[in-house]
Amino acid sequence: MGNLTLCSYIIFFFTLHVPTLESVNFKVIGPDHPITVSAGEDALLPCHLSPSMNAQEMEVRWFQSKFSELVYLYQHGKDQTEVQISKYRGRTELLKDGIVDGRVALHIRNITPSDQGQFICFFRSPSFHGEATLELKVTEKLQNELQLRRAQIYQVCHIFKLSANSLKCVCGGHEIHQYVQMCMHFRACPA
Repeated sequence: MGNLTLCSYIIFFFTLHVPTLESVNFKVIGPDHPITVSAGEDALLPCHLSPSMNAQEMEVRWFQSKFSELVYLYQHGKDQTEVQISKYRGRTELLKDGIVDGRVALHIRNITPSDQGQFICFFRSPSFHGEATLELKVTEKLQNELQLRRAQIYQVCHIFKLSANSLKCVCGGHEIHQYVQMCMHFRACPA
């Protein structure tokens, strides 16, 4: 009779105090800053589990505003591309090189301005689930080029300390006059 009570106590103790892999709680973690990509380029949206654990048998779901409108779904150990919304079909891939450690990344090809916004990375095990929200910002290539040109013009103006009275000089065989005019146009010259 005493052995039966001891066995019952041991079983009870292990049931309460030894967690199984399936009952381990986890957090889903994404970047703490927006991911900025120019239109036409590819985006890589990473997320991972903490603590690190194998996610091969978990569901990994990516969506934007509605849980049911799938950007990507990995379930039952397979990519479920047939259930994606048409906007992302053929443009996305789940990079699973680190899935045994709980690390994945959503690769989106040919980013468009309409892709901008929040993406949710969702993991589900049989007993627990969690999600992280990532922010994707899309810029136009023209804006990046314009900022680069303005910076270059400012440097030219700053080097020659040009002011409102345009100066005509030659540097490296090129007339600086046109840069001065552009400088004045963009108001990049220091006064």
